[in-house]
Amino acid sequence: MAATIDVSTCRYDASEAILAILSQSVRDAARRIEANLFRRAFSGTRILLVPDERALSALLAVDHDDLVVGANRAARQLLRLDDKRITGGVLAADLLNDNGSNDGCKFPDAERGVVRRTLLRANGNVSIAADLLGISRATLYRKMKRLSLN
Repeated sequence: MAATIDVSTCRYDASEAILAILSQSVRDAARRIEANLFRRAFSGTRILLVPDERALSALLAVDHDDLVVGANRAARQLLRLDDKRITGGVLAADLLNDNGSNDGCKFPDAERGVVRRTLLRANGNVSIAADLLGISRATLYRKMKRLSLN
């Protein structure tokens, strides 16, 4: 998609400072428009802002399995993404992990994250958390002990 934002001034006294402000306003408007269109195109996904100083508006659309399902132009350039790579499947955590370690790929870490998030959603109530996970309360207590969660 391409668009044009037209800003013009007829002021004869338009200084460099005024033109710089107008220019920045146009860039900000374009970023907001792009972000809104991106959110609409990928509604139902989680939208992540890629943390990088070089690309202030790099956006990723991530599904419930943490797979990247969409990326705007800035994110594609920054992370070297293309349609083929996105379609093939790429984890958002792998793209955003700047230390290159695979520590987050271990099953106990993933299980710990699921249990912690569920307990948080249940406001610490183990019975409710067990119901949300579809397991018994005793099983959840055993998992919590094994994962060193109190």
